[in-house]
Amino acid sequence: MQRLHIPNYVNDSYYYKTISCVDAPIAIASGYFEYENYFYFCAFYSLRLIWETNVDRFESINIRLNKLGLELVTVNITNRNTLLSTIKSVLDEKYPIVIYFDYFSMFYCDFNYKKAHGPHGIIINGYNEETSTITIMDCSHVGFDNPFYCLTLKEEIFFDLWEESNKYFNENLTNYANKLYYIKPRNTKKDIYSDFNFLKDVVENNYIIENDNLICNVIHNKNFDITAAELYKRDLIDSTQNIFKIFDRLYDQLVKENISVKNYEDFKVKYSNKRSIVFSSFLRKAINRNVDENAISKYTKEIQSINNDFRMLANELYTQYCTKISDDILMQYDDEKELINYASDASITASSELEAYGICFKAERVINGKYNGFDTDMWISNDTASPHWLMLDLNKERAIFKFIIIHDFRSPDLYLIDYCIQGSNNMIDWVNLIEIKGNNKEQITNYVEKQKYRYYRIYITKPSKIDNMARIFGIECWGYK
Repeated sequence: MQRLHIPNYVNDSYYYKTISCVDAPIAIASGYFEYENYFYFCAFYSLRLIWETNVDRFESINIRLNKLGLELVTVNITNRNTLLSTIKSVLDEKYPIVIYFDYFSMFYCDFNYKKAHGPHGIIINGYNEETSTITIMDCSHVGFDNPFYCLTLKEEIFFDLWEESNKYFNENLTNYANKLYYIKPRNTKKDIYSDFNFLKDVVENNYIIENDNLICNVIHNKNFDITAAELYKRDLIDSTQNIFKIFDRLYDQLVKENISVKNYEDFKVKYSNKRSIVFSSFLRKAINRNVDENAISKYTKEIQSINNDFRMLANELYTQYCTKISDDILMQYDDEKELINYASDASITASSELEAYGICFKAERVINGKYNGFDTDMWISNDTASPHWLMLDLNKERAIFKFIIIHDFRSPDLYLIDYCIQGSNNMIDWVNLIEIKGNNKEQITNYVEKQKYRYYRIYITKPSKIDNMARIFGIECWGYK
């Protein structure tokens, strides 16, 4: 029995209209290793569509994962037994799996079942030998515009789906036929990608020349229709939101009164509007078969000016960020240093520990590195008046620059709402390092500037929306060795 907890970003910017159903499960599965990976993968998805040269799709996926310290492994599968044994062995190694079904065969997908063919990616995150079931993550069983939720299928049903899908893939899309993909770290060293790394990558790689692959695909698509136009609108226009989500966070760290922040907000609107005007016109003409090879140069040239402005903005932001942000923060992005989760070897105590159903929900559960999606892999406080707290003793003073808190992901109503992360060297005098108010995210990553404390505490003043119990699945405290 195995179940990996993979965040679905239900309250944190998941938006199906900015990434394809082939890439979305890869993006979400990458978040298993580092929550922020999802946002970087989506942003690189947009950069790939707009500026990347014409490379194989899965090669492109691996390029993006490599930037995050991950890699995509391909396994060729020949039969049901091999598929099941591979699923079990890979999940036991705690690597998330992605596999592709044909929409036409997906009985739980009302809007495409027996209506349309096409590859649709799902995540495999669990299996249970006792019940002969496989747990997947998908959006199709709850609605096309929803985040990925878990769905448990009997093994026989899962195999039938896989085999029916392969019949179509073998004849039409061999890249998806008889294949299983999983994501794993490239090396044992913990890699931390960051907003700054993304900005640095954009600047250094000089993304600027509009790629004409998408325009060519539209022109050469003999069956181009309104449905296809919606998909190309996502790629040509909507996907750029993924880039600006990261730029938004970078600008938030600059002085709010800075005139460049106002200029950025104006540019973001201008850029989105320009792409919308240019490519909406192109797609309308394509539906009416009113475009030809001349459209390739016409539309790439028409959009080039705003892309030049984008490049200038990225360079300006990079210069400002390097100037404004302290050396202590920039040191966080030193690739040569080894990162350690000091929480894993810490001593931990809590204000209280709930005993219920024959189980004690001990504080030590939040640092055991499991949080695999089972209800017992968590700490729960007693149902008493706030405040509640968890305290980590790192045994000596440690400079921690990043904290990760994984909330009770079973329901947003169970997330911690108001709390502080505090530091102390005597367990008496506590310094607030981070204060969170009105949290609505299942996982929070916070960075702090250089400081050293032996004791770190999660001090909770509003534990949930429904009761007085505080619930935490996991805590990580990252610093350099």
